Amino acid sequence: MRHLPAILLSVLTLLQACTRPAVTERFILREDCVQEGIYTFEVDMSDSAACYDISLYTRLDGNHQRPDAPEGVTLRMVWTSPSGGDYSENVYFSFAESSREDGFFSLQCLLPYRSGLIPVERGLWTLTLGQTEPVRDLRGWGIICKREEL
Repeated sequence: MRHLPAILLSVLTLLQACTRPAVTERFILREDCVQEGIYTFEVDMSDSAACYDISLYTRLDGNHQRPDAPEGVTLRMVWTSPSGGDYSENVYFSFAESSREDGFFSLQCLLPYRSGLIPVERGLWTLTLGQTEPVRDLRGWGIICKREEL
């Protein structure tokens, strides 16, 4: 019985470690796409007591300072709900207006996409991100989903 407090403390610590993280992130390399220029992400928005902030990011390799370097790209965003409904829009991702990390021959760009998003349906959503035109030296696309308690 004298070990009971230590055991309870250990169990509580383990239970706290099992909670879902508030931020999830996934990056898909260009060569890992099933179809060229199409990136598919699963986004868990099942928490009914939360809203979500979603950001997009990418990395461009090579000389991004060259005169013919793209200033941005239009993305076709298709959200598929847990029940199969589709919601779509076109979004312009500006490389110049994003928060940037410049390296010698690499540029990482991050741009907020949606803030305070409350889904019309709770559950596991699928985001299909498609580039409307190819981008030279693009390494891939990533998504960051941050869960905020209401």
